[in-house]
Formats: sequence, structure tokens, C-alpha cells
Amino acid sequence: IIERHKISNASILERWISHCLQNVSAPLSINKVYNHFKSLGLQLSKNNLYEWLEYIEDAYCLFAVGCYNLSERKSSLKPKKIYPADVGLISAYAVQPEMKIGAALEAAVFRALREKSEKIHYYITEQGWEVDFFTQSHEGAITLIQVTLSLADKNTQAREIRALRQ
Repeated sequence: IIERHKISNASILERWISHCLQNVSAPLSINKVYNHFKSLGLQLSKNNLYEWLEYIEDAYCLFAVGCYNLSERKSSLKPKKIYPADVGLISAYAVQPEMKIGAALEAAVFRALREKSEKIHYYITEQGWEVDFFTQSHEGAITLIQVTLSLADKNTQAREIRALRQ
């Protein structure tokens, strides 16, 4: 990526990739990352982060998943979620070991979905509950998928099902 796109801020790009891999499956606010990097004294623009994310996707390292909405404008206002091409990258970059299991499971589901469809989104209900994956077939059939390690906890079960019902 650095050589192909002649990136002069290689260390900032590495921090950007590291940030993405430490926050797999979480909404990614480029504005927040930009402000954080600026507070560290790093010289970059928001446009750099947007471009670099495209370069990283183009290199099949990470994939960004947008929020589904019938309105493209509303969809573009929501942050994207990031998934690695290789689930093993999560272990290499995870800050909290307990988080990597859930993130790895969600990334594995993403990989399986990606083999069937390139149009993968997440979904936010009108009440603000998140559905992990939203796919739509060429025929228009919608599939909603929640990913969780366990439904044994009644609160987790209620939360996961509530989003699907809404």
C-alpha cells in the first residue's frame, strides 16, 4: 500500500491499520480517529484516512461495511464497521483478549457472508438497536443475522432478539 500509493506518512498509516484491527466490528468514526490522531500531533487530513481506508480495502486487507438504509444519504452518515480479510489479524492486534473471541466470531461470519454476497451491511432499527448483518439477494430476499457467543444470558438473548424483531 505504501509503495503503490506513494504514502509518505507510513507510520500514521500503520497506526490507522492498527486502530482498525483493534476495533473490528465496532462502528468506525473517521472524525473521532482524525481528532485523536491530531491530538497526538500527527500531521494528516481526514481525507487521508478516507483514502487510506480505500487503499486498504483495495489491497484486500480490511473490508468496510456500511449501514443499510433506503436513503443513500442517511446510510452515508452512519459510521462503517471494519472486518479483516484474515481473522488471525484480530489476535495480533487485540488489546483486550476477551474481546478478540467475539470479534473473531463476527469476522468469521462476515467472511462466510462475503463468499455468498458482496452486498453486506449492518442495520440500525428506528429504535436504535443494531443488527450485525443485513444482506439482500438479487431476488430481494432479506436476511438479518445476529452474532453472539452465547444466548445463555437472558439479557443478551433479549437484546439480540429485540433488534431482529424491530
